[in-house]
Amino acid sequence: MTDGANDRTCLIMKEILLLSGYARSGKDSVANLLEEEYGYRRFAFADALKDMVAATTGISVTLFHSVQKDTPIGTLGFEGKTYRDLLIEIADQKRAIDPDVFSRVVATQIIASDAARVVISDWRYKREESFLRSTLDPALYQIVKGRVVRSTVIPSSAPIEHDLDGEPMDLVILNDGSLSSLRDSIYSAFRRSHPSS
Repeated sequence: MTDGANDRTCLIMKEILLLSGYARSGKDSVANLLEEEYGYRRFAFADALKDMVAATTGISVTLFHSVQKDTPIGTLGFEGKTYRDLLIEIADQKRAIDPDVFSRVVATQIIASDAARVVISDWRYKREESFLRSTLDPALYQIVKGRVVRSTVIPSSAPIEHDLDGEPMDLVILNDGSLSSLRDSIYSAFRRSHPSS
């Protein structure tokens, strides 16, 4: 018979990489490369939101995951809004009722997942990190904070873009060149933050 406390020491700690960065900095590109080349499993706080908005508006969810998300919707009732604007508006409404609504969904998905490495590709708020730290057992999950930086991106003045400004990061990934350069930047950032790897 084994002691439950000793059983925990046999478990491998899972890594959760929170990716931040301004809109169009390349967070999804980095997350895709981490999935394809490093074995990470991708989650996003906004995925549940995108599914919900698609279901209630009839707008295809693929538009929320494409470069078209920054184009005007142009449908009656949505004039002057982009798909991204619509998502932000509805997310703000949902968070006014339950500030942790999307963090709770992702935490549940992570706990249910068997992935040893997870990347969350749309970390925007300090509260999201706090929720994960308070929900996920620190003996089982290590949270790593990362930022994707593209020097040509000028952030909007929307608060969603600035909650993490000045937040200390465990790794920074520069995205100022080709896909090959981005791969090199990811590799360099990981070598600096995971020197024993």
